Amino acid sequence: MAKELDRDFNLPLIETYCLTEECENKIHTLSLILKEQEKVAQRNTRRAGENVMLARFDFLSSPLNEELVALLPEKLVSPSNKMIYDYQAWTCGLVLITGKLKECIESVEPSGGHQFIPVEIFNADSKKLGDAYFWNILNVIDSIRLDSGGIKPESGVEIMADSSLDYSYSGDINIYADRVVGKAAWHELRLRLTKLVSDELFDIIKERDLSNIGMTAIQNFIEQ
Repeated sequence: MAKELDRDFNLPLIETYCLTEECENKIHTLSLILKEQEKVAQRNTRRAGENVMLARFDFLSSPLNEELVALLPEKLVSPSNKMIYDYQAWTCGLVLITGKLKECIESVEPSGGHQFIPVEIFNADSKKLGDAYFWNILNVIDSIRLDSGGIKPESGVEIMADSSLDYSYSGDINIYADRVVGKAAWHELRLRLTKLVSDELFDIIKERDLSNIGMTAIQNFIEQ
């Protein structure tokens, strides 16, 4: 099975911010560059007469290069004076995670499939709270069986081989087990921003009691 990865909405947010205005401007620049790269990938795919989903694959599966990594902050401040949760949302398609979650991911998938970019977390008095990482999931997998229940096309009335999908929790959603063997986490090609994690990773996360990870909403991705 697999589960949808999200934060625990029962916990209060732990916000972070940059130390300088220059840092904020760099993040804004990074966001604009990534949006433009995605648009270019979509445009090139359409011109080639290919499925636009392939553009999403090319965009999400590409790691940030050195120039883009340089736009990310090396330090972030937690105004609550609390270290970040083990998992929390960020911007630019990235997630902030602790070293504990990074270790869990790498224990399932030791190499490839993920990009981890280090960042230090400080409190408002410039005391270091800990080390963290920007997590960039590079696995993009077309894993859903199109004869599954619980899914529907985003447009039209019939699910086709090139359909982008929406889903509900009304039925089991089957995935191809052989397509996700050895993967800790991945983007589902047909489900836009949805991040899925393997049962193996989920079990490790539960065992180590990592914080702010809520995956109880979906139990219906079943490997067949």
